[in-house]
Amino acid sequence: MPLYGDGTIILPMDEDEARHLPAEGTLWAVEAALQVARLSGDREQLMALYRQGAEAARRDPTLADVQAYMACSLGDLHVAEGDYRAAAEAYSNFGPRPLPFSLLIRLGLALLAFDPVRSVRVLSIALRTLPTDTPTDWRTPLEAGLTWALALNGSLYEAVRLARNALSRLGNSASAGMARTLIRGTLGMALFYHGEAEEARPHLESARAGWSARGTEQGVALMNGVLIGIPSEQATLMWLPLVFGALPDASEELPYPNARRSG
Repeated sequence: MPLYGDGTIILPMDEDEARHLPAEGTLWAVEAALQVARLSGDREQLMALYRQGAEAARRDPTLADVQAYMACSLGDLHVAEGDYRAAAEAYSNFGPRPLPFSLLIRLGLALLAFDPVRSVRVLSIALRTLPTDTPTDWRTPLEAGLTWALALNGSLYEAVRLARNALSRLGNSASAGMARTLIRGTLGMALFYHGEAEEARPHLESARAGWSARGTEQGVALMNGVLIGIPSEQATLMWLPLVFGALPDASEELPYPNARRSG
């Protein structure tokens, strides 16, 4: 059952009850309920709690990190179900303003499933605000996403240039193997769907070999599908779990959970 900060057991709250509690009180209750829902695997309950947590944190500007964590976790649950429209709404509507980078990149990627024009705008903003003071490799999934967004919008030259610059940056380091695979596969897709099948083939085959070596069957299936000409819309839906999989989990990238649990 949910708990207040003083340990008092309460029943799950409806929205009206939550609005009458201080934000911190609501969040203590939400956190305790989240622990139970995670153990039970109740996805509907998790979604409801993340929404409630985001709404509670929204009432206090000092809790922007909490709001971002709740919105990110909510959107990621929708991504796991393949519902990218709902994911985009979660990242955009439940996140703080301005959207932190971790939500901005996720929003841009989710938009690729149904609004690639807006995706280019969002991912371009994300690229300009790319954090430089973090060990997380945000640049690779961001550049892959923007490469594919540009390609879907007919801007092949810009897409190819971005991908090739990314490959040059990554070089031949063994530690960058997965990043190179993602970029090369995306470059191959961009070329293939713009009628450059022969130029695309070595990139697609290289990415297929890279994913095969790492046991990523979804990546192998995607490259095989592209090589036989599946529709670009289907390729996008197969590609999105791979690029989202390159992002860190919300609990790893946002300061809120660890800071709160250690307090």
